[in-house]
Amino acid sequence: MKLLNKTLQYYFWLSIVLLMVAIPVFYFVLQRIVISNIDASLVASKTELIPRLRVMEIHPGTPQPRLEDGVTLEKAPPQPGGDSLYTTDKYRLLTSYLVINQETYRLQIKSSLADHQRLIGSIIILQSVLLILLLSGLLLINQSLARRIWKPFYQTLRKLRAYKVDDPGPLQLAPSGITEFAELNTAVEQLAERSRQSYLSQKEFAENASHELRTPLAVFQGKLEMLMQTSPLSEQQATLITELADASHRMARLNKGLLLLTRIQNGQFPETAEVSVRDTAKHLLAQYEPQIAQQQLRVEEDWLDELKVTMSPNLLEVLLGNLLSNAIRHNVAEGKLVVKGANGTLTISNTGQPYPLPEERIFQRFAKNSKDAESMGLGLEIVRKICDLYGFEVKYRWENTLHSFQVIMKS
Repeated sequence: MKLLNKTLQYYFWLSIVLLMVAIPVFYFVLQRIVISNIDASLVASKTELIPRLRVMEIHPGTPQPRLEDGVTLEKAPPQPGGDSLYTTDKYRLLTSYLVINQETYRLQIKSSLADHQRLIGSIIILQSVLLILLLSGLLLINQSLARRIWKPFYQTLRKLRAYKVDDPGPLQLAPSGITEFAELNTAVEQLAERSRQSYLSQKEFAENASHELRTPLAVFQGKLEMLMQTSPLSEQQATLITELADASHRMARLNKGLLLLTRIQNGQFPETAEVSVRDTAKHLLAQYEPQIAQQQLRVEEDWLDELKVTMSPNLLEVLLGNLLSNAIRHNVAEGKLVVKGANGTLTISNTGQPYPLPEERIFQRFAKNSKDAESMGLGLEIVRKICDLYGFEVKYRWENTLHSFQVIMKS
């Protein structure tokens, strides 16, 4: 939920609570005021009537004097106490006892409540409509103002979504007259510039390392090959030279793998195209045919669909190459290699060690699960980084003596 909608939601519920509380309170307060006015009017009428009644000649057996509507005078036994005010269904009544010609009479004055109730109802309805219109107007005005106020924020958000650290120029955000947004833009620009400089430094380091390390390694390997061709060589010297050559090859592969990881993390593979996973896998299997034949592996392919994805073709080859090379290298003689593609998922399975691999370490850098000297411990880490880059999901499972790696490429 957007922050603006969240704020408006609070305003809405506050308005509902205010209406539910304010209308009944206003009704009861208004009713008390009306009744107080009616009581005052009844007392005033009684005060005006008493002098007129006292001068009237009222005798037992004579007709009662004609009084105003709503006023009655009846003979009654003496009653202690003063006046009483009370409400019946439709009237407000004032009852008072007074002595005329040494006789006690009960004076009763009533005032209709129906007209007053209608008036109160009309006032409540009008007040409710005004409150609803007022609160609705405030909500609409607040929503309009909030959108206008938050406009710089959304502009900043759009630019951040479109910004890439490999852009040639720094991030520039539109100026804002709101202090908080201006400070936010400044902080975001500074953060983006630090990220860009860090990216450029890492990119420069990767390029320099690739260039500077490749040359001495090539020279080192060339000198070792020349040294191996010299004679005479003792068996001990030949063994040492062979070990140095193996170490140099490992260093070259390790340098290549680390640089590849750095380039993936820095997003230095911007080129993308729609590529076929099936065609790429078949091409790689053809390249690995000598290794497959050497171990006498039985290859099974099951393609229910072509499985096309949009990504860097080079990274797809690296992804499939690492999975296939691992499946071949860690396999057993006369083992099985299964490649399946169906429903957006690529599965590569192989026979191997008769127990599952530790899932908590299998995709970690330099986590080697075999004693193979050719293994650098970077292959599955590179696979995971490529999957993270394109939003793929990679899983490992061990079932029916097969080690399987699944790459879910489509949701």
